Amino acid sequence: MPKSTPSSLKWLIDKQARLAGRLANAESKREVLRAQLDTLKTDITELKRQISLVQGAMTLHDIQINPSDLQPIRPHQGRLMKGGRMSQIIMKTVASASERKASTPAILDAILGQLPYELTLDEHLRIQARVQVRLCQLVNEGRLVRRETGHRKMPRVWELPAANSDVA
Repeated sequence: MPKSTPSSLKWLIDKQARLAGRLANAESKREVLRAQLDTLKTDITELKRQISLVQGAMTLHDIQINPSDLQPIRPHQGRLMKGGRMSQIIMKTVASASERKASTPAILDAILGQLPYELTLDEHLRIQARVQVRLCQLVNEGRLVRRETGHRKMPRVWELPAANSDVA
């Protein structure tokens, strides 16, 4: 008759396996971060070189300006997608949906599906706001029509305008 494994040993086996999985995950993240750190070091070196070149060119002018007196300008956040790509995805999603109507979550899912990386919660909320703005812009341009669902907790539905409607 085989002896059963004690529950305390089962717990230890499970705990060890879970910890080993977390360790493997942390080590793989560490390697990714190391690669990103190396890239950042290279970028920083190149930016410092470019700053020194600009500062050297500034000394050639008659009016002398101390570079340390200048405030840094925060760089603009890059585009989510190439210009016009979000509109293309929106229009394609609405056109391919049944009855040529799509809800905001369906459109957002289609856009998120085109991104090459996973998003943090903050990035997701920022993109969600951008999609809402772009949908409203497309309505103002006459390329989409917004249909109210009758209840504020229900997602909005967007559709292509009828072919015989006047577009300004």
